[in-house]
Amino acid sequence: MLVVKEINISIYTKWGLLSCIATLFDPFQLLAPYIIRAKMALQETWLRGLEWDEEFPDNLKLITHQWVKRLPEAPQVKIPCHYQQHKEAVEEVSLH
Repeated sequence: MLVVKEINISIYTKWGLLSCIATLFDPFQLLAPYIIRAKMALQETWLRGLEWDEEFPDNLKLITHQWVKRLPEAPQVKIPCHYQQHKEAVEEVSLH
């Protein structure tokens, strides 16, 4: 089961957003559709030439806030996985 803890971004800066993104451990990339939006917002900070500690303009704050607000929906994503056991004895099973 995928569990996403609540993220509280109180400082809307590059540091704050990058810190939030880094807290998401997603080795199977199941959260990629959510994380990509945050990475795009981070990219926007670079395109605008914002410094690491410079507060986001209002429109970028709104985009980031909307991302944080939608993240708790992530556990609702269901990824079906099919496993079929063979008739002969299976000694080892691995998921790749």
